[in-house]
Amino acid sequence: MFYFYGKWKRNIDDRGRIYLPPVFRKKLKKCIITLNKGNIQICEKGELPFPEIYPLKLDKERRISIPLQLRKGWTGKVIELIGKGEYLEIRRI
Repeated sequence: MFYFYGKWKRNIDDRGRIYLPPVFRKKLKKCIITLNKGNIQICEKGELPFPEIYPLKLDKERRISIPLQLRKGWTGKVIELIGKGEYLEIRRI
């Protein structure tokens, strides 16, 4: 099992794309993105049952996209990535 750790601030563009720290990029092939109790989370497939699950993919510039459905109401351009062990949480600042 892979664990997420650390805390970073990142910019999010108008399309909802962000750069993840390089340490996580290799493990993203086995991950999903979801909404849990109002927080966006990236976790391994099959860990917890969620009503909305989206595949997580890196683009050519090594960014991930946060689906529009999960970032409704976001107006800021800065987010915080927080490693919480079994998952990575994304919060707007």
